[in-house]
Amino acid sequence: MSAFLLSLVLASTANAATPADVKAVTDYMFGRVTSAHYVKPLWMSDWAAADTSPVYRIVFVEGGRRYTMQYSSAMGSSYPASLDFWERPDGTSGQSTLTTYADSGLDGTVNFGTGPKNNLYSDTFGKVEGEDNKANWQKEYDDAIAAALRYYRAK
Repeated sequence: MSAFLLSLVLASTANAATPADVKAVTDYMFGRVTSAHYVKPLWMSDWAAADTSPVYRIVFVEGGRRYTMQYSSAMGSSYPASLDFWERPDGTSGQSTLTTYADSGLDGTVNFGTGPKNNLYSDTFGKVEGEDNKANWQKEYDDAIAAALRYYRAK
């Protein structure tokens, strides 16, 4: 393997989201770890009333991107806890700039992604669509986890 290819491999794995990174983000979300940027999560009571599983949503801006990050707790064995992101350049609106992706199971692996510049990827309920797009969505998710950690850890 050339030195250039090796550097690409090392760079891509160095920023990969791990389950520990995902846990750190949720710890910040719930205030279990203090941060200068702690924002009280919005408890989606209308959803929670229907399924008794709390959903928390936080919006933050980091690196010129606006992220809406949502944690949904598990609903029985069929629906594991998930961390979902809606992301767009800060100051924009509408579907043409919105991307969304999710980690079902909080294992650091993207299970869904769609947006205007990336094609659909979905690995849910045993059905996989758009396998060729998984690496792009994994990078988006890894970058979002890294952005959330930078945001929360900033003084």
